[in-house]
Amino acid sequence: MISGLLLKGHLQNNLCKNAIITDAQYNECAHDDIKRLYKGFLNWQAGEDKLDYVERENDCDDYAVRFYAYCKSLGFAVGVVVSRAHACNFYATKFNEIYYFEPQTGGATTMIEPEMMLI
Repeated sequence: MISGLLLKGHLQNNLCKNAIITDAQYNECAHDDIKRLYKGFLNWQAGEDKLDYVERENDCDDYAVRFYAYCKSLGFAVGVVVSRAHACNFYATKFNEIYYFEPQTGGATTMIEPEMMLI
């Protein structure tokens, strides 16, 4: 488990000043968990006809919120980071490393993208 306060501190240290953490504790996610969840998410999205990007209707914030809900429904702790310019997800490993996850592409990084800074 990783504390919500630790996550919030990490996000704020990465210039996400208004990070919202909804839970006191988060379960760690292995990279393999995220890969498996992402495959299931894509299958679910395809069944809902939600794979195509549509500006202001099916864009980054929609993907991030749906990936969050999908992971949460299966017991995995994944958060959402939102700015005026973009939205993505984050997850923590058992080593308390925070990764930012792009649900539109399936990519993960430890560095936050410039458009996400100063939320």
